[in-house]
Amino acid sequence: MGLFSFVFSILGFGVGLLAGLIIGYFGFIYKLPTDVKKADVKAVVDVDEKVLKRMLPEIPLWVKMPDYDRVDWLNKFLKELWPFLDKAVCKTVKEIAIPIIEEKKPPQIQSITFAELTLGDLPPMLSGVKVYDTVDKEMIIEPFIKWAGNPNIVIAVKGYGVTATVQLTEVTVCMQVRATFKPLVDVFPCFSKIYVSLMQKPEIDFSLKLLGGDAMAIPGLAAYVQEVIKDIVADMLLWPKSMQVFDLNIEDKKNLGLLYVKVLSAKGLKNLENIGKSDPLVAVSLGPPHSGEKKTNPKMGTLNPVWNQDLLPFTVMDAETTIKFEVRDFERVMRDRPMGVATCPLKSLTPGEKTQLSLELKKNLNPDDPANQKSRGVLIVEVRYQPFLSEQSEAGDTGAAGDSGGSDAGNNTPARIAGGSNSLSRGITGGSGILVIEVHAAEDLDAKNNCNAMCKITVRGATADKTKTVKRNNNPIWDHHYEHYFTDAPRPDEMLKIEVFSKSKGQLLGSKEALGWISIPLHDVVTNRRLNEWYQLQEARGAGRINVELRWEPTGASQGARWGFAALDYHSGQRGKMGICSTGLRGKVGICGSAVRGKVGELSVRFPKDRLAGMEGCKEVGGGERGMHSEEREERSSKGGCWKEYEEG
Repeated sequence: MGLFSFVFSILGFGVGLLAGLIIGYFGFIYKLPTDVKKADVKAVVDVDEKVLKRMLPEIPLWVKMPDYDRVDWLNKFLKELWPFLDKAVCKTVKEIAIPIIEEKKPPQIQSITFAELTLGDLPPMLSGVKVYDTVDKEMIIEPFIKWAGNPNIVIAVKGYGVTATVQLTEVTVCMQVRATFKPLVDVFPCFSKIYVSLMQKPEIDFSLKLLGGDAMAIPGLAAYVQEVIKDIVADMLLWPKSMQVFDLNIEDKKNLGLLYVKVLSAKGLKNLENIGKSDPLVAVSLGPPHSGEKKTNPKMGTLNPVWNQDLLPFTVMDAETTIKFEVRDFERVMRDRPMGVATCPLKSLTPGEKTQLSLELKKNLNPDDPANQKSRGVLIVEVRYQPFLSEQSEAGDTGAAGDSGGSDAGNNTPARIAGGSNSLSRGITGGSGILVIEVHAAEDLDAKNNCNAMCKITVRGATADKTKTVKRNNNPIWDHHYEHYFTDAPRPDEMLKIEVFSKSKGQLLGSKEALGWISIPLHDVVTNRRLNEWYQLQEARGAGRINVELRWEPTGASQGARWGFAALDYHSGQRGKMGICSTGLRGKVGICGSAVRGKVGELSVRFPKDRLAGMEGCKEVGGGERGMHSEEREERSSKGGCWKEYEEG
């Protein structure tokens, strides 16, 4: 009996449990609770017009504007990070604000301190972000920020033995911010600076409590204070104004100037040949960063060579660089052998002045090497460092010259003509200079076979340089850098041509397929100083295009200016004082009191250099009355202007 009772009790428990589970499943799972009501959902088209108007301001930007993106992930990230950002921001504010407050506070005030400073636990939200595509080395984003925070900022002001507190709470801010990350560099975090500006006046509201009462509750005060704050913020940050909020001091290397080197001679060089004498040459380089190595011609069989050879100018990109001179023994088959080396810091040179150096040659650049105690000869060179003309210095010098109606003979900037065009300074200062060519990338190239793209750069009708070949890629990235030196400003009809080719395999040796070309007027680069565009390829099979960046770095006056040439840009109906640029001339030259009536266009005056003596005071008045020192030689019309040549009478 005991066994049967145990078995039946187990069976009864199992049947009861199973029955309870079934009853509970059908009784509770499928039975809807009676205290929950289903929400009414209506389509936007069914919403009343008045309700819709109230809803529109609160709709996120990514709904209203297709070019704005949703950034819910960033808002979640900001929410998790906000407690730590709060502490970091408050600490930074105290470190910056307290010294300024101590310096600016009136003497009657004993102290101004932060009794409380916290931004609260509600982070700002980004309702949308717009990202701009640019060809410059920069990244631009525009987030729309909304912050309804609960900060608690209490400032305690103590004076005359009394402490008063000011409390700022319940802050609401809506603003459209533009953040520009530039320049983009190849060092982490891949940008150097962050600039912030506002695209429109921000909406700001807050509660300000003085002595326990809300000062913003006073009728009319809140609106007035908000407008004042908006105007102050707009004067500081409203685009195109900006504020730099981050700086890693990482910059792209910029061209600072040109280094001219003339290798004169050497004396007492050490002979490296067992039979006969060495064949010395000189290799000059800048390091680091260097602009490449330039060599003289070898002098055969001599230890006291005389070169008197000018090397092509070096582009200086670092003011702390060092000039390296290495004398080598020329070898026709093997590698040239070093005979001696010497260096000269660039900063030891006086800018703009020609300096002759006598450099003692050593075996190597290791100062601790005992072999360097013995001289290996003397190298004599002539160097001159010519800094580039900055836009600021051009504008300043030009403006100063314009006030006086002329320019000094030794100044490389022209006189600004009163009432004339601002393009005068750029037009004349664009003499000798460096054309910086950067071929960045191409897109949508269409080749018959695999696209192995490379570019050929042609300047003034001659092949100047070639890029590397990017294999099997219709969207190649070259990032090729080339610098071309001009002894005189490019003429308006001179072009820069860049051709894109695809090197083919399996065909005849050296065969190339033309993928297109572009042609850019060099005069446009000189006038604009910088171009960075995507250019559509001409004669291309598809819609290929290429990204090219061009910069013009002026180095001094043009040959025309050195021969007394000046371009005077006149507006229609102008009359008054007219001055001529005297850059590089031996004396002051000017035309004063010129009356120009009607549409004149561009007036250019040419003075032969050997005829300049005694021409000071030359003038032309009204209908062609000439000064006593001039005689009109030739007058002919040109496109939009006239040319006149004068000689000493």
